[in-house]
Amino acid sequence: MAKISSLNYVEKIKTAYRNRPRQIKPDIFLFSGIILAAVFAFISFSVFIHPEGERFCYNFYLEVGSISILSATVLTTSALIAYTCFFISPNAKRKQKVFFLIAAIALTYLAVDEVMQFHENIGTNLDHIRFFRKLIAWTGVHSWNDMIIIIYGLVALPVLIYVLPTVFEVPYIAEYFVIAFVCYVIHTTIDASFRPPTTASYIFEESAKLYTSTFIALGLLSGLQFLIKTRSKDA
Repeated sequence: MAKISSLNYVEKIKTAYRNRPRQIKPDIFLFSGIILAAVFAFISFSVFIHPEGERFCYNFYLEVGSISILSATVLTTSALIAYTCFFISPNAKRKQKVFFLIAAIALTYLAVDEVMQFHENIGTNLDHIRFFRKLIAWTGVHSWNDMIIIIYGLVALPVLIYVLPTVFEVPYIAEYFVIAFVCYVIHTTIDASFRPPTTASYIFEESAKLYTSTFIALGLLSGLQFLIKTRSKDA
């Protein structure tokens, strides 16, 4: 039964991929390249522009540093794009609308979390409770802050698997999201592996987080472009 379900799932993905528009629009990749290069330039400036006497990772370890501010901005923009996609996607595409709504709500929470530091505060409080301190020591993870970040990824993975066949109906969005998930894994791995964090680990960890947000935004932007063009053709 499990084998049959797996085959059906793979077949759904193949069918969605075969049936989606095949036109490759160079302007999409050109725009993405410009955005990714701009993010890299921003990261470079954040490394070298810092108060005198501070480390190169000054803008990376502070929650009010330039990297966190840009990441929150990109997440907020992504949420707005996802809400727009939800409202303009065809009513007949119910699963597609559900995907955009889930993405919008999740990104809204992550943007607020980036500013309000929910998971940092919750993690710190749990670290001060003896039972949870023993529990986290048993898992081998350094802190509850790290564990909450890992839980975010574990929650996102089955959701991504569930919506993947639907996501493949929209050109490029699945590819961008997969790259974003890889960046998130890199971010989480670095965050959980370096204790105490080093200058380099701070820079690479937060850069991976920023690229995670960026690839999510680019994926949703390609989805929005597709939906707008589809509506224009149907009008």
